Amino acid sequence: MLDWYPSQEPKLQAFLANYIAYIDGATTTLGLPAPFFADSKQNAQAWLDAKKERDDAEKVYLEKLKTFQEQNPLTDRAVRAAVKQIKSSLNVTPGILTDLELDTQVDAVRTRVAAQQPVLKLSEQLGRVTIKYTKHGHQALDLYCCRTGEDEFTLLGRYSLNTIEDARPNRDGNASEVRQYYGIFVDKDQQVSARSSTASLPVGSQPS
Repeated sequence: MLDWYPSQEPKLQAFLANYIAYIDGATTTLGLPAPFFADSKQNAQAWLDAKKERDDAEKVYLEKLKTFQEQNPLTDRAVRAAVKQIKSSLNVTPGILTDLELDTQVDAVRTRVAAQQPVLKLSEQLGRVTIKYTKHGHQALDLYCCRTGEDEFTLLGRYSLNTIEDARPNRDGNASEVRQYYGIFVDKDQQVSARSSTASLPVGSQPS
C-alpha cells in the first residue's frame, strides 16, 4: 500500500500548509465538532514554525561561517608575520619563545603540534564539493559528513590525497542542502589527531 504522506521536506511543507488552510472547512462538512482535528492542526503549524526558525538559523549560521572563513587567512598571515618578526629580533630571549609557545623543543609545543587539527577548506561547483586540507606530514585523513535530513555524521572515507571530491547528488534533487564535514588525521591506520572544526556549505540552488 502506497504511503500518501509526503516524505520529502518541500512537499511536506506544502502539504501541511494546505492541510491547515482546509481542515476547518472539512471538519464542518463532515459534521464534526470544531475542535475535532485541533491537535493535528496545531502540530502541523508547530512543524511549519519550527522549520522557519531552523531555516532562519541556518541562514545566520552560513553568514557567520563565511565571516569566519574570511577571517581565518587574515589571522594566519598576521600572526605568522608577527612571530617571524619576534624570532628574528636580536634581543629575543628563550623565555619569550617559551611563553609564546614558539620554542619547538618545549614539551607543550610538541604535544600541541602532534595533535594539530586538520583545517578543511570547502568549495562547490555544479553540485560537486571539493574539500582541501594540508596534511602536515600525516599519511591520510578520515573524512566525516552529515547532510540536511541526516541525524549524525558518518565516515565518508579515508583519503591519502589532500584534495577530496564529494560528487554525491543531493538527497532531494529538487532542493539545496547543507553539508557539514570534519576530519581526523590518520597515521599507520590509526586516528592520531583531534577532530577538525566542522566546515559547512550549501550545495545546490540557494533558498529564496
